[in-house]
Amino acid sequence: MSYLTRVVSLKISQIYYKKNRKESLHMGKLKGKRVLITGGAALGIGRCLADLFAKDDCELILTDFNEDALGLAVEELSRDGALVYSYVVDVSNRKEVEGMTADIIENIGKIDILINNAGIGHSGEIIETPLETWKKLMDVNFWGGLFIISMLSCHPWSKRKTGIS
Repeated sequence: MSYLTRVVSLKISQIYYKKNRKESLHMGKLKGKRVLITGGAALGIGRCLADLFAKDDCELILTDFNEDALGLAVEELSRDGALVYSYVVDVSNRKEVEGMTADIIENIGKIDILINNAGIGHSGEIIETPLETWKKLMDVNFWGGLFIISMLSCHPWSKRKTGIS
């Protein structure tokens, strides 16, 4: 993602959540729920979701590979009263995901809501796109989400089928 794209995405996100700051997602039904938002939690859609869940008094666990942006998001959300945990992690790195999920389970507890938000994009002709680019796209967009789901799904609290309890 280019710098300009990130800046535009951040500005649009900031305008959206500042405009909707008084609204909540479920008017208190989510209070106390623990939400894990993977990738992009510091900017864009992930950041907007973090703000909305914070308004509903959820505990937030945010991940991003951008340590500076993640730190800023945690600082802003905490200043507004949210309880926020954060992890700098590359979701395409299975060892990093294993370490993160083990730490979450041991030190924070169960996850009520998982938002697998990590993803990268690419624009270009298929034939001209190098295999390394395709590998990175699959590593982040497919394997990253699958690593997190597989690490969390082996715990008893993850066995419910759907919904929020």
